[in-house]
Amino acid sequence: MKIASKRTLHDMELRVHGATWNTIAEYLGRHKRVLTRWVGYYAADWQRLFSEAEQRAADELPRPS
Repeated sequence: MKIASKRTLHDMELRVHGATWNTIAEYLGRHKRVLTRWVGYYAADWQRLFSEAEQRAADELPRPS
């Protein structure tokens, strides 16, 4: 298992928050194919980031009365 740097984790957050791979690649000045490898290289971090984002979204939903 590879460990993502703080910078990579920050950059991964862009995708978690809805930016497209193309947008992220342009913003970071990197190739899209490098960025899409994050999913496999940093699978545990990726899963954690998306789980946290899903939980935040669920917490923002209105509670039934």
